[in-house]
Amino acid sequence: MWGGLTTSSPSPSKSPSSKSGGRRRVAVVGGGISGLATAWILHNQDGGGFDVTVFEREDVLGGHTSTHVCDEGNIDLGFQVFNLTNYGNLVELFDALGVDSEPSDMSFSYSEQANGVAEMEWSSNNGAKGPVHVGP
Repeated sequence: MWGGLTTSSPSPSKSPSSKSGGRRRVAVVGGGISGLATAWILHNQDGGGFDVTVFEREDVLGGHTSTHVCDEGNIDLGFQVFNLTNYGNLVELFDALGVDSEPSDMSFSYSEQANGVAEMEWSSNNGAKGPVHVGP
């Protein structure tokens, strides 16, 4: 169960009926942000909503958005860009779910190593106009 929704792996032997307790049933394929948002909206619609089953082939929901737990703390991955101006629908969904956000400087960095030695490093916030070669 996720937020009142049923999640399932595809199973050709299951054939759900079209009605469940008077509510219409619907299947959503894909447990990424689009599938989960769609399922949540359908489930919570005014007038009773739908009984929703989300089918996801992976072992976890979230698509490419995920939280990795490590000794240093949790690392959230997935969103490349998120801002209040351009993502109004996502902001509205986060507000409805009680998800907080934090301001960010939207920087990006890249480091390439060979044999444990940095060959090249780049950052969008380091004042450089392009790659900085730091290796031999």
